[in-house]
Amino acid sequence: MSAPTPFRASARAAFSLGLETTLASRRAWLTGLLLGLPAVLALAYRAAALAGVELHLPGWQVYGDFAVTLYWVGLALPLVALLQASGYAEEVEARTIVYLLTRPASRGALLVGRFAAYAVFALGVTLVAQLVTFLLLGTQDGTGAFFGRVPGLLRDAGVLALALLSYGALFTLLGVLLRRPLLPGLGFLFGWELLANLPGYLPRLTVARHLRGLLPYSPPMEGLFGLFTPLPVSGLACLLSLALVIAGGLGLAGFVFSRREYVLPQ
Repeated sequence: MSAPTPFRASARAAFSLGLETTLASRRAWLTGLLLGLPAVLALAYRAAALAGVELHLPGWQVYGDFAVTLYWVGLALPLVALLQASGYAEEVEARTIVYLLTRPASRGALLVGRFAAYAVFALGVTLVAQLVTFLLLGTQDGTGAFFGRVPGLLRDAGVLALALLSYGALFTLLGVLLRRPLLPGLGFLFGWELLANLPGYLPRLTVARHLRGLLPYSPPMEGLFGLFTPLPVSGLACLLSLALVIAGGLGLAGFVFSRREYVLPQ
């Protein structure tokens, strides 16, 4: 029996294979469309402004309240993370994962490498779209206001990365636990995560509340949720909670993935 490949080399090989597989899949196109939509809408907004159309929302509010907070953090990044996690279940269902596990590498390294490939691809698309959106909407008030908002661009990029990693870690755990994680994942996003809009301490059990606690934006809430004002959470508490979600989700996912049996169909 050959000696197992070192963890770093195994993770690097899994990263390369995962990135190549991701770029060649239809899931990559769907990810690009989901994450790049705000840039397209920002271009349409700027074109309408240049054409003299009366716009009721300033560009900076569209960027912060709607593109960053409501769309990327609240919808697109969680959905992309769920799509990525469903890939594990698809490989288990098709038994193609068995051939990957025949290699002399630790399963933990394979999981880390595949997760890193997903994170690099999705974050790269998100940051490009964020920069384009920021340039189109942040310059509407002049260059002086634009340069004053550049530190906010870096802060927002960090929060987007945390959203991608947090939901990615949770849904990776869901993907290795369940054969069909899509419906439970959607139930989590559009059920449990909506508790972030309620008052009291219950929202602190959601990922969304800690991500929004790192952002200065206050998007308008419609309906019943507009009546509530959630309790504030300190930035340090938000960072520690998200770090715990990322480490705990990936750690448990690696534990389950390392001990589960995957067999070829008879």
